[in-house]
Amino acid sequence: MAYDARAIANYLIDRAAMDGETLNPMKLQKLVYNAHGFCLAALNRPLIDEEIQAWTYGPVIPSIYHEFKKYGSGGIKEKARVVHFEDGLKYRFITPSIDSYPNAQENQETRDLLDAVWESFGDLSAVQLSNLTHRPGTPWSVTVEQNPGRKGINIPQDRLKEWFAA
Repeated sequence: MAYDARAIANYLIDRAAMDGETLNPMKLQKLVYNAHGFCLAALNRPLIDEEIQAWTYGPVIPSIYHEFKKYGSGGIKEKARVVHFEDGLKYRFITPSIDSYPNAQENQETRDLLDAVWESFGDLSAVQLSNLTHRPGTPWSVTVEQNPGRKGINIPQDRLKEWFAA
């Protein structure tokens, strides 16, 4: 089962807050990107239910970009929310959460993975994390190299899995 990327982002926002840190959008992007790659490699399943795209300045998860771009390079002040439409014109806002998914064992594996990613990469700055994704041979750099001049190309899941497994 793959999660809404905003549920993963919300978990990482909470995890950072536990350590007294506020994430900015770029650092959040890179943390979710790394978590997705490690989930593919270690648990043999995708973490998020959308493709990661190769944009000009690095790998991007579009829903996270659009949700948090209002913060620019500043700290994210609130978690992602989505509109849930009910009967007719009724709607309510929902804060996506890992715990709203039905598989408790998989949810715990996901939290453990995200905690490990936070412990490994949480101390790095957004720029340091970005530099890691831009090295030669990374899934992003290979995708950009193979598609010159094209924007918004999906980074293949198998390329991510292979990179993070190594």
